[in-house]
Amino acid sequence: MRSSVARLAALLYSVAMLVAGQASAAAIYWALPAGQTGDWSVASNWGGTVPGPNDNVYVANGGTAAISLPGANCLSLYDLVATSGSR
Repeated sequence: MRSSVARLAALLYSVAMLVAGQASAAAIYWALPAGQTGDWSVASNWGGTVPGPNDNVYVANGGTAAISLPGANCLSLYDLVATSGSR
């Protein structure tokens, strides 16, 4: 009986941590003009907040986020490229 309770508690804890982690994910967007290269670790390049391990990161307009310091990380990295033309 104790092992069943312990397993249930572990499962509930794991689910709670998963939900909490997803709830805290923020969307962080590259703020420099189209095609401009900048340093990942500079907050102003991201609109004021350097991405962290729980953030979804979007680099748009052909920009380049150069990583110059160890520890740069994010939950998900998306390269958004705008295209023009007809469908």
